[in-house]
This record gives sequence, structure tokens and C-alpha cells, in this order.
Amino acid sequence: MPTKTAVRGKAPPVVTKDELLERLAAGEALQVLNVLDPSRHSLGLIRGSLAIPYAELPRRWSELDKSREVVTYCSDPASDRARMAAEWLGKRGFRASRYDGGIREWAAAGLPLE
Repeated sequence: MPTKTAVRGKAPPVVTKDELLERLAAGEALQVLNVLDPSRHSLGLIRGSLAIPYAELPRRWSELDKSREVVTYCSDPASDRARMAAEWLGKRGFRASRYDGGIREWAAAGLPLE
């Protein structure tokens, strides 16, 4: 299934909860990236996601696989970190999008957490 991903100079595309759930269930090799500060991890993490705080991304981005799309998320739509992280990654050649609902929406829907 073709996906929309960040293009240099444009805002990264938004992935909805349902789209992300569908793509994960279909076995797409996504890298789901939690960019929250560790002090916010008590909110939970989407099962299987990586945790690299936004502030640490410049020194830890090498932990990501450039051949796989990255979907960033944070706490909720009010937080801008998921967008900023997806933009930052897109400028470095990653296929990146963002899940704006964040961990709060995911948890409220009763979806799998770690």
C-alpha cells in the first residue's frame, strides 16, 4: 500500500489512529517512534515502539533504519514534538510521518501499550 511520507520542505503527513493500527496489523515494517521526554513515559508507549526523546534525536537518530518509514508520536495533538521530529527526520532522508493522536488517544481506545 503506498503511503504518504514527509517531503523535504513540506509538513510531514498525519497518520490517524485507525491508519496506524491497520498498517501495524498488516505487518508493515514501520518504526513507531515515541519522542516524549522519559518523564512522560508513565503515559505508556505504543507496543513495539522505540523511545527516543525529541531532545536526544540529533545524537540517537542512527538507531533508526533509513530503509523503513518512521511514524513519530508524542502525548497528544497539543504537543508539537511529533511534527518537529518527523520534519527533522525528513530533512535527513527518512520517510517520516506523524501520528497526532498520541499516546493519550491510543490508550483511551484501549489499544496495546507497553
